[in-house]
Amino acid sequence: RDLHSFPTRRSSDLRFVSETARRRWTKHAKYPAEPPVSRGTAFAGLGRYGEEKWQRLTALADAGFTPAPLSLTDGWLTSEFVAGSALSAADADDELIETMAHYAAFRAREFCTGRTADAGPLAEMLRHNLGVDMPLPGAARELITDGCMRPEKWIAARRGYLKLDAADHGDNHFLPGPTDICWDLAGAAVEFALEGGYRRRLIGRYAVLAGDRTAEARFPFFYQAYKAFRAAQDHYVDARRLDQI
Repeated sequence: RDLHSFPTRRSSDLRFVSETARRRWTKHAKYPAEPPVSRGTAFAGLGRYGEEKWQRLTALADAGFTPAPLSLTDGWLTSEFVAGSALSAADADDELIETMAHYAAFRAREFCTGRTADAGPLAEMLRHNLGVDMPLPGAARELITDGCMRPEKWIAARRGYLKLDAADHGDNHFLPGPTDICWDLAGAAVEFALEGGYRRRLIGRYAVLAGDRTAEARFPFFYQAYKAFRAAQDHYVDARRLDQI
């Protein structure tokens, strides 16, 4: 017999030793139901956590930047699967730069928190990790950034470049949390190894689209901070790998 006295991940086809055990299952919200089979399903969170991500993805999809979210059930968010090729740093071109500039401008306009961005934690990270003191950037609006502008999070699809995994990296437990949009501009510049003209074009096009006159002056601080942040991430990953040898 298939008997369970403690909640498992799925209850639809299981029997329980008692009605008490069944009631215990229904109260265990931290064990959400399993998702339906789908290549575009990921756990987004229960309650307001999942709902906030649903709303962000809906706005981004309506603007043409991401695949469309289709459903949110028991914390599992299912999105449209779009065929496409993941990018590499070598794939940066004029169209991608323009898309990223529009994407950053959209997030800067739509996902503001109503607060002023606090760059203090990033400045402390620079001091701790690199021993570098950089003056804080000028004031800017705080927003939910993308937070993960890596090439593999972009795909080239038939309808153009699309951003994947765009809901929550800018509001998770890693630095910096909600912050200045220059974090995403710096992320794109570092991850795609943008040099010279492409980097200036990305910042310039974003500034025009968003009406952000001080972005160019704020960018150097976030560029250095992002490089230090990624170096720390890589160091941690390498250390974990060595621990497993």
